[in-house]
Amino acid sequence: MVIQYLFFKSGKIRKMKLEDKKEKFRLKLKGKTAVFVDWANVYYWKDSLKWEIDLQRLFEYLKSYKEIKEINFYFGTDVHPASREQIKQAQKIGFRVITKPVKYLPKTTESGEVVWIRKCDFDLEIGLDCFERLTKFDGFIFFSGDGDFATLYQRLIQKKKQVIVIYMYGHLGKEVWRMKRGIFKASIVKLGADFFKKMTPRRRRGAQLSSLYHKEKRLSRMKLEDKESLNYKIRQLVKKIIRKGEI
Repeated sequence: MVIQYLFFKSGKIRKMKLEDKKEKFRLKLKGKTAVFVDWANVYYWKDSLKWEIDLQRLFEYLKSYKEIKEINFYFGTDVHPASREQIKQAQKIGFRVITKPVKYLPKTTESGEVVWIRKCDFDLEIGLDCFERLTKFDGFIFFSGDGDFATLYQRLIQKKKQVIVIYMYGHLGKEVWRMKRGIFKASIVKLGADFFKKMTPRRRRGAQLSSLYHKEKRLSRMKLEDKESLNYKIRQLVKKIIRKGEI
């Protein structure tokens, strides 16, 4: 079966064909291994792939390695129902889910317009989880293109740990791309197409919710000293818009 999709490589969009083969690419793991899926980062690989990643198939692929003993899934809990459904699905599949509430931070553009940015990084949580597993695991696999993890990878390499980074073309930070020693990097395309699926119609995009919030102009005029109160107001506004069926 031949599957076609688009992806970024060297800054250009190219068409590829992926064909099922008898002998597929397999990672060479060295001992007990833990996996860390930074889903907020991985989710947007679909913009280049033109396909979504099927969590069930991804989990089954990872479990096919006898060395993999733990699969961690990091994703924020948002007010949008799709966020909670995604977390429930990951838990049901078998991922060890780590989550926390999403925050929305105001940002003023050059034109003076206030937009609201979705913020929910798991850099600290992933780093601490790796630290707690140093004596228990020999290998660490990361599904993320975040360049901020470069220091974490270097520390793990210094500890003689196997470090594997799965990324998507056009979504890998230059800090990680430049790393040459002690790290193995593989595009998700190389792993095969068994866990790709067609994109869900009208799947909402992005971390920047300016178009959503500017439907309610009064939000940009808010002046609140308490950040927690600000986030509460934003959550209530999103719930109101959801009830109206606008997203």
